Amino acid sequence: MSVAQAQRTISSAEFTEWQAFALLEPFGSHVEDLRALTGPALLANVHRDAKARPEPFAPLDFAPWNAQAQAQAAAPVRIMQLDDAQAQSDLIDKLLFGLDPENAS
Repeated sequence: MSVAQAQRTISSAEFTEWQAFALLEPFGSHVEDLRALTGPALLANVHRDAKARPEPFAPLDFAPWNAQAQAQAAAPVRIMQLDDAQAQSDLIDKLLFGLDPENAS
């Protein structure tokens, strides 16, 4: 589904529900990357010299984007829920897609 199609078919309330669901049950490329990195971590731990490196390797040790992910995870999650559904939708459009409904042509 394209972004434009999603904007036409998904309400602000449904989008907010998906955001909440993603906080409870993460999905997407990040989770797939973690699943894929389990193999390299396992292989590295099998061949690890426990004296030279007492701590086992973790899957994220093999992710070049790990430092960025850790910084994002440490940032507080802010959820803003407005009483007006249209105002909520306009806010999402502006923050996520850079759309300004007041200057729409």
